[in-house]
Amino acid sequence: MAANPQELSKIYHRRFARTAAYRNRVWEVLTRKFFSRWVRPTDAVLDLLYPGYQDSSYYHDESGFIASTPYGDIADCLLSDAPSWLLARYPVVIVVGELSGGRETLDKLMKYAAEGGHLVITAGNLAKLNPAKPPEGPVEFKDDRAMFVGGKRITEEPAPLYKLTLSEDDKVLARCGDLPAAVRKKYFKGTITAFASPFAVAVPEAAGPVTTEVDKPLPKPYRMPNHVRQILDGILREQQLFDAGTNLSLITCRRGPGEYTIGIANNTWREQPLRIESLCGRLESLRELPLDRSEVGAVGQTPESVDASKLGGNSATTIAGGEFRMFAARVQEAGVEEIEHRAPAPRPRGRILTLRRTASIKEEILARPTFFEHFDGVCVDWSFLGQREKATLQKESGWLKRQGLRVVVDLSSGVNLYPTLRLVDNLPADYTASMAAVNDVLAKMEMLGARDLILPLHRQPENNLTDDQTRTAFIATLKALAGQAAQRGVTLHLRVGFGKPPRNAAEGLDWIGRIGAPNLKLAVSTAAAGNPPPAGERAARLKDKLGLWLVAASRKDAAGKVWDTHAPIHSPRTGERPSAWLALSPGTPAVLDALLSNQDEEYLEAMALEGAFTRSAPAVGR
Repeated sequence: MAANPQELSKIYHRRFARTAAYRNRVWEVLTRKFFSRWVRPTDAVLDLLYPGYQDSSYYHDESGFIASTPYGDIADCLLSDAPSWLLARYPVVIVVGELSGGRETLDKLMKYAAEGGHLVITAGNLAKLNPAKPPEGPVEFKDDRAMFVGGKRITEEPAPLYKLTLSEDDKVLARCGDLPAAVRKKYFKGTITAFASPFAVAVPEAAGPVTTEVDKPLPKPYRMPNHVRQILDGILREQQLFDAGTNLSLITCRRGPGEYTIGIANNTWREQPLRIESLCGRLESLRELPLDRSEVGAVGQTPESVDASKLGGNSATTIAGGEFRMFAARVQEAGVEEIEHRAPAPRPRGRILTLRRTASIKEEILARPTFFEHFDGVCVDWSFLGQREKATLQKESGWLKRQGLRVVVDLSSGVNLYPTLRLVDNLPADYTASMAAVNDVLAKMEMLGARDLILPLHRQPENNLTDDQTRTAFIATLKALAGQAAQRGVTLHLRVGFGKPPRNAAEGLDWIGRIGAPNLKLAVSTAAAGNPPPAGERAARLKDKLGLWLVAASRKDAAGKVWDTHAPIHSPRTGERPSAWLALSPGTPAVLDALLSNQDEEYLEAMALEGAFTRSAPAVGR
């Protein structure tokens, strides 16, 4: 049997109350336990931009789902992996919540400010982003809660503050006693506003459990400090183009110099005053655009708890409850600076990151949100393929192909004569097993969409095999593997390295000539290539047979002997820059071959590689 409307309303109200209680518990867990340094500051800034937004789901009249916009709808929410070209489109970037740190994020934000942006950041994030030079503190202040902002005294709740370092040109925006609480400084073309507060959230002295009631605002014990709110309010007011009054939502679209379309919404269910004011120059004309209003009086225009007869009306000075209106405005602009459109940077080509410990290529890339800003491929150890079933690789291959990801497989860790893989047939059983393992890798590469296999040689066997016999065995094996790889569309890259043949580029070219396989190229390590690079005809031959650069630096012992060919090129201790070698063939893909400890080092290595290619580029004549 169908329930009558009164019964349905009771059911709805009971479910609504249970949902509110559940969401209240989720909110408490999030804000008090797990994400306190992220959720609380973010919530505080969002509440400044969209007052009352957090009340959504607690009101029968749908309050909070669409909130008023005191500064206009001028804000976007970006994650910390936003690229530099995107940040450059915004006049102000406010860093809210606790960043995870990282040299790349620091460089990106400093570059944004240096190029003319206004960066707003807290001391807690400054300490996270630059642990080498963190601000001193934080220190607690409890007895003296007086804060001076713009010469006016305000009272704050007790909160810790860092000690910000000041220069002569810095402007103190807020002060707590002798301690600067907010500082503004010029940074090249831009501006940085720094708050001494760790994360711009005041922790109350006694914060009990958060409880909510239906049709009442959500309690918020963790609030933005008053001085932070006052300073942010001033920053946001500077970006406001129009004002329509309080309790209204305003959207501005600039169609061209001096021409604007303005959308105004009354998200309350009562009539509100309307007053459109231009903050970007003298308002020359204002014309309302007609809209279809056929929903007025229709069933469902308002929630059940709202009386549609009490919404009020529209006029030149009022806007009805729940109403939306649009206007065309012409303004004689003053103080408006148009930010130049900046297109996304092209995706890098031929930049390959080596993944040393890989459970899933997809997950490794997703763990590096800015991966495609620096790389277009990965190099994985052969064991990644050897230890996985074909069905697993087939499942992952779809995502990799959709990303256009280049996958290089490296056999270097396995080709060691004993105990893993050998390329000479002095022990038939071991040799047969080695060839079967390599063929299994080739088959799985085809399934994964990988087209490049790095293949080193190994040392000469100690007994019962001469130099000539070893060389002959190597050549026979390489010819066989090159033929098998060609059938699967795979290119073999013979590693030129340290301690085993081929030891340099000249030896590598000799091996390539002896084998004569078109899909056999050289993978030259910049750390073991030696100096200086070849010139003339030898350089042309090397460029023709070069398949990959293996980019790394070398380290030497006290006697000047090389003991490491996998040192990072970004480290000043190595003192090596591969620019001279890379200049031979700048278009050849480059694999980061250094041993890197973390994502900060990966970023620094990518930047050093980009710099090496820039320095290796030929000069353009006048």
